[in-house]
Amino acid sequence: MGAAIDIANYLGTQGLGTAGTDIFAHRTPNSPNAMMSVYTFGSPMAFKSHGKGATKAVWAIKENIQVQYRHKKRASAVTKMRTVFEKLESAGGFTATDGNEYLYIECTRFPGQLRVDENDRTIFFAEFRCVYRSGL
Repeated sequence: MGAAIDIANYLGTQGLGTAGTDIFAHRTPNSPNAMMSVYTFGSPMAFKSHGKGATKAVWAIKENIQVQYRHKKRASAVTKMRTVFEKLESAGGFTATDGNEYLYIECTRFPGQLRVDENDRTIFFAEFRCVYRSGL
């Protein structure tokens, strides 16, 4: 499925919302006002890696994601993005429903305000690099 869908689902399991209801992958619907979007950007990069305790190298994938959170209240957007940062920065060691095994996730751009949209909703964002072994 790829990192955007995996991470949208993962954030749902962490109590940050519900995938498909207020957490979305690859899209930002006009409603609800309080919602999160996860996008991939750049090209995924495959590489060989020796995992912890591994006796041989395995193929892994690095993929960049951007998480955006939108809310009518700026303070609520700030609080939610801090929580997203805390959940993702320490994430790893989980397997997504598609079989992708996430080795680690690291923040590459600390949370900040992206913009205020045409409906006066504040959008915050952060960027992360996901490293996983493909479940294919």
